[in-house]
Amino acid sequence: SPSLGHTLLTLGEGHTHWHVTFHSSHTHMPRPFSSPSPSGSEEYSQLILEDRVDVVDLLHAFPSCMPPLERMMELLPRLQPRYYSAVNSPLVHPHTIKIAFNVTVLPRRVWSPPQGRFGLCTGWFDRIASGLGTSGVKVPLVPRLQNTFHPPLDPLVPVVMIGPGTGVAPFVGFLQHWRAQGKGAGPRWLFFGCRNPEKDYIYREDLESYHSDGTLLHLTVTFSRLESPGDETRYVHQEM
Repeated sequence: SPSLGHTLLTLGEGHTHWHVTFHSSHTHMPRPFSSPSPSGSEEYSQLILEDRVDVVDLLHAFPSCMPPLERMMELLPRLQPRYYSAVNSPLVHPHTIKIAFNVTVLPRRVWSPPQGRFGLCTGWFDRIASGLGTSGVKVPLVPRLQNTFHPPLDPLVPVVMIGPGTGVAPFVGFLQHWRAQGKGAGPRWLFFGCRNPEKDYIYREDLESYHSDGTLLHLTVTFSRLESPGDETRYVHQEM
């Protein structure tokens, strides 16, 4: 195990640890982290694990820790693919894949980078969508070949769909696919829950259009963060 003068960087998920031993003679490591005492373990859990601190945060917090770039490249794990469901049907857009995502904003700490902390993938998607220095960027695709989540082959099979927040995205794609097939519609019921109808009701026009033309038989939408006094907040499980 590393000595007290070493900086322990714990990254990733589970119990994977990388011990970075490059540092200057001056250390910024707080005393509670310098020993395996109960108080040190408790504060470590609160400030590192629970706050989802990453390597960039730690390098800002402890500027005396200056590992060579090549060493960091050896220690950091390969990024795993993030899987998203398509919001559109290949029958309608055969050469385009649309996805929905919610930008993850992580708690900011005094040692965080000045630009704030965002989810790695969703933050990147947000920059691409905003056109911030991402002209010509290529997004690598990793298809999930063993995917069993898809609409039934028979369009007349009854379907109940439950999609809170951006979880409604694949069902929007299902509905678009069913409409494009034009083979009749079985009884379909979509439960969609979000916080505020003015801010979070994504794909509202699409869903109401599918409902009005019969592609979707029932559309039940609940809102859990209404701002007007007297409005009743509801959740999907209550409607179900």
